[in-house]
Amino acid sequence: MKEDGSAMRVALNDSIMLMLSSRVPEDSEEFGSVAEAWIVDAFASLSTQELDPLSCGLDLKGRAGVLRQAGVRYGEPGELWVTISKYVEFESRMKVQPWTKKTWADLLNDLREVPAFVEIRASILDGQGFPGNRWMTVSLRREVEVPEWITMTVRRDSRVFADPVSGAAAQELWLDFLGRRLDAGTTPLFGSLSDDGDGVTFRTELEDQSGLFHDETLPVMDRLLRGYSWVTVCSPDVGRQLGGPNDPRVQEAFFRAEEVAGGALLLRATQDIRDYGPGDIAAVHGALVDVLPSAPRGGPVPGRASRIVFGTRT
Repeated sequence: MKEDGSAMRVALNDSIMLMLSSRVPEDSEEFGSVAEAWIVDAFASLSTQELDPLSCGLDLKGRAGVLRQAGVRYGEPGELWVTISKYVEFESRMKVQPWTKKTWADLLNDLREVPAFVEIRASILDGQGFPGNRWMTVSLRREVEVPEWITMTVRRDSRVFADPVSGAAAQELWLDFLGRRLDAGTTPLFGSLSDDGDGVTFRTELEDQSGLFHDETLPVMDRLLRGYSWVTVCSPDVGRQLGGPNDPRVQEAFFRAEEVAGGALLLRATQDIRDYGPGDIAAVHGALVDVLPSAPRGGPVPGRASRIVFGTRT
């Protein structure tokens, strides 16, 4: 295990995202249970009470009209606003509805049909009554080209990790959530917790900067990573290629390395994400380079802090 002694805290990008990819269970009921647990646990443990529609019994019945009228405020400033977006079949149109008791019940039924896409977005309305910058999304997505894999995510504004008083404790809550979901779900093939990546396409920063798409990376997760970040979850086969948690290269590059459910490997680069600087990123890249799919092209995106190494393989 490497020492964690970074002196300067790094500035985080505007959002953090936890991502977990696995094969879709053959039993649709099992999938529904895994997906429901992901959503319920995420809101219960990661949202803080102000963003949790389940704990407060939120019901926005009769409020759907605001989604069809541009410029009409959603509600009172400081109010919780939650929408459910989904399409069950790949050819279906996206349906966006406010959270009500009925739309939540309908979603639970849809989860047993192994939907193509689900996103629940919670936000606190700003001073003008529109969704503000205190927000959280919980998502599940399959890709039409490779529907046998599912990627589940949780995203939040990064202030929850950056807070000087509560940031470290918040990070531990997210790691605890990840641990529970790894123990309770199907064998993970890839996972990450970072402040990079794309919350719209569900691509990692490495995929995005390498020009790789899901149909190129999801089918080979048993032998190659989709990316790497502050926390990376490797499939069991990738973990074996790396030599397991006690391999000297792994021990040198990561603050913590441990085997998790199904023989997967969970790698944490530093104790605190705010200490995950260029030297740590380079060390992680060096330890994982043999199980990465491609070298990124070009350079960092302007206005964002990059968490990958640019350049050719060594």
